[in-house]
Amino acid sequence: CKDGKQWNVQIEYVEEKKPLGTIGPIPQIPDLPDNFLLMNSDILTDLDFKDFFESHTKTESLFTIAYCEEQEGLKYGMLEIENGYLVGFREKPVFTYPVNMGIYMAHKKILDYIPKETFFGADELVLNLLRLKQPIATFFHEGKWGDVGSIKNYETQQVH
Repeated sequence: CKDGKQWNVQIEYVEEKKPLGTIGPIPQIPDLPDNFLLMNSDILTDLDFKDFFESHTKTESLFTIAYCEEQEGLKYGMLEIENGYLVGFREKPVFTYPVNMGIYMAHKKILDYIPKETFFGADELVLNLLRLKQPIATFFHEGKWGDVGSIKNYETQQVH
């Protein structure tokens, strides 16, 4: 990507001296803007980043997680049992649940919650913010999203 001029954006690089996880390197970035985008590098999506940014800044939250819905079906019939007796039965039910897209907006005050020079992942940050009762906003995305971090996903370009 070099310096990003070919796309009319400015790109600067910070190199880790040791692996610091998805969130650990952020304190090394000089001159962070008040609000900024964080995302895993193995994602394909049609997320509207402008809408995501505006939603994040309206909430005045330190951290916003983009999410979409996934569906997964059981390959067996599901029994509902109470006190040893069958009370319900669902044949191969399909469950819908929200999943983290690996795309975040953050306020630079998030630096107060990130240990210096320590391996620190997004999951650890989220769990710490929840433990400290800090509000975390969410942003629902109905469009395309896919993690191409595995060979199978990359080869098939499976984007939901």
